[in-house]
Amino acid sequence: MGNIFTVMKTKHKPNPEEFFSTTPVFTLQSFADYYGKNRLSDASNILKYHRRKGRIVSISRTIYAVVPYGANAEIYEPDRYLVAAATRDNGIFCYHAALELLGFSHSIWKDCTVFCSLRHTTINMRNATIRFLVTPAPLKACPDIGTSTIIRKNVNLQVTGRERTLIEGFRKPYHSGGLEELVVSASGFGVLDLDLLMRILEVYNQKNLWAAVGWFLNHNMEQFGVSSSYLNQFEQKRPISPQYLQGTYGNGSLVKRWNIILPDNLLGKFEGHAT
Repeated sequence: MGNIFTVMKTKHKPNPEEFFSTTPVFTLQSFADYYGKNRLSDASNILKYHRRKGRIVSISRTIYAVVPYGANAEIYEPDRYLVAAATRDNGIFCYHAALELLGFSHSIWKDCTVFCSLRHTTINMRNATIRFLVTPAPLKACPDIGTSTIIRKNVNLQVTGRERTLIEGFRKPYHSGGLEELVVSASGFGVLDLDLLMRILEVYNQKNLWAAVGWFLNHNMEQFGVSSSYLNQFEQKRPISPQYLQGTYGNGSLVKRWNIILPDNLLGKFEGHAT
């Protein structure tokens, strides 16, 4: 009788370094799933070892970031967008964070804002604050309208597109770094989908937003291919009486055509243009 050789399949042993090399920011649950640990406490104990070695840092109770080789764990600041995405993987980056991810921000802003269905505790990092904002009530039924996907370090990030970022920037200017930052940044948009712009405005159904966007398009007619008849549609939806935009109360001047009051420093940027 010949020798019988039994070939046994060896189960691949999880290697933390393999996981770290492909996942720069991760959750405790995702690490536990990779490692095959049924209890999160077991996965947490493994991560404690790598934290002591300076290989990873803890961002919050369940979020970790990999420290690149040669970097000092004590001062390492992970990518805030990846931290936010790991915390809320279905979140939508918005306001100034969207301007930055789209590549049009005029300046750096420390706040990183994300829309999500449920509230989450703010994450304070060394050089940034990540704020998780509940999806605006008018968009509850269509949270993905006007969004696109951007790939950052092999991670898909959902972000509000140019049209929605412009509208929501006028809705909450302080989340966009202020009106001046918003207008200067958005003036760099190469194109705008005017039909999409109107659809989003119809969902919000706020007259001061129609007026603010109309004012912006009025000053960028040639750049975005805006016709006078198109602007007239915006004008018809402007407020009946003069209105401020949220958070801009105080000194300002009335823009008569649009019935909105805008800060003088913003209007000064457009000297020589009709308001």
